[in-house]
Amino acid sequence: PSQSQLLQTRSLIAEKATKLSQLQALYEKNKKALEELETRIQAAKQDLFDTQAKIAPVNRVPAEILGLIFTIHVWEHDSSPWVLAHVSRIWRASALMTKGLW
Repeated sequence: PSQSQLLQTRSLIAEKATKLSQLQALYEKNKKALEELETRIQAAKQDLFDTQAKIAPVNRVPAEILGLIFTIHVWEHDSSPWVLAHVSRIWRASALMTKGLW
């Protein structure tokens, strides 16, 4: 290649390297934005799940009935009542007030 072709090619290489750097910077910026958006989406999903759980049918079962179910479960499966008590506040209260579990 001639001297002018070398200069022209080197100039083109510099331009393309600059363009690549700009694209990489844009990619990193958008990658961080996407990660933040993913975090917000996960938080929104959890919030929705928690809100839906408040009206779940199991939360309308009377504590006495839950206690009977827990007693049968612990008796048939030889499991600890503490496992059931760690599911939710409602289950904990039901388990703790069920004398047959302890």
